[in-house]
Amino acid sequence: MQLKRNTIFLMGMLIAMSIWGFAWAIGKLAALQLALAPLIFWRFTISAAGLLVFLLASRQSLRLPRLVWLPVLVGGSSMALYNYFFFAGVRNGLSGAGGVLVTTTNPIITFLLVALFRRRLLKWGDILGLMLGFIGGMLMLRIWEIEEVQFLKSGNLFFLLASFTWAFSTFAGRRAGTVIPPVVFTFYTFFLAALLTFPFAGNNAGEQLLAAVAHNDFFIWQLLFLTVVTNSFATGIYFNATKVLGSSRASSFIFLVPATAMLGSWLIFGEKPQLTTLSGGALALLSVMILNRRPANERNLVGKV
Repeated sequence: MQLKRNTIFLMGMLIAMSIWGFAWAIGKLAALQLALAPLIFWRFTISAAGLLVFLLASRQSLRLPRLVWLPVLVGGSSMALYNYFFFAGVRNGLSGAGGVLVTTTNPIITFLLVALFRRRLLKWGDILGLMLGFIGGMLMLRIWEIEEVQFLKSGNLFFLLASFTWAFSTFAGRRAGTVIPPVVFTFYTFFLAALLTFPFAGNNAGEQLLAAVAHNDFFIWQLLFLTVVTNSFATGIYFNATKVLGSSRASSFIFLVPATAMLGSWLIFGEKPQLTTLSGGALALLSVMILNRRPANERNLVGKV
């Protein structure tokens, strides 16, 4: 039964990572049509509303124990910051760099956070898997072709900051998942993120949204993908997986996002993946396999904090 349950979550994570990959390309399209603050506010508002309908329909308790107030606060604020860095990066940074930089550095940061809080050293298998994932990301980015000044410009720094904030959100989700259902945690983090971004969205956030929809008929579909599909569905799967698989093991699947992000850029922007992209994607996939190949007595320990 446990093996079957883990298999279902592993398959769900593969789907969720594919959705996240395409979100980078679609997020760039949306960020070019609406100001960042209103875009982030509406993304969280619609996502939270969708999850609330689901929770009420399924009659799940919305009770928030005091024990998880801090994780929700950390998760909500981290989620708000991540989305700002995400949209600012895809709008200003190097084309296609975001999906690579964030997803190859985030698992490393998450693993290091877990090791720090658990006060344990990483095992050689963890180190090997992380190194392969990082090398795969650098191959996809073709790091040797990027000048230092260009690489460190503000847009790419946003991507690095996004990686840090998402790691803390993952960590908070794992902590809260031991007390409340992950979907309830996800709802409250989205709701809190919407509240935090509302003052920056301005009083005319609704007018800006309507103007963007009127200007481009496809914008509403882009927004629905970024909210219902990406936030409510894929992120819900991710936080559920952190409870079952552990935050470190779940975050290792993020190494798969660069490949799907490159695929999305190819289909939407016509950026054909090169040999280095395919090679890097293969290394990223291998890193996920290594990070998930552990003895049975260790699988219940890795990532639990």
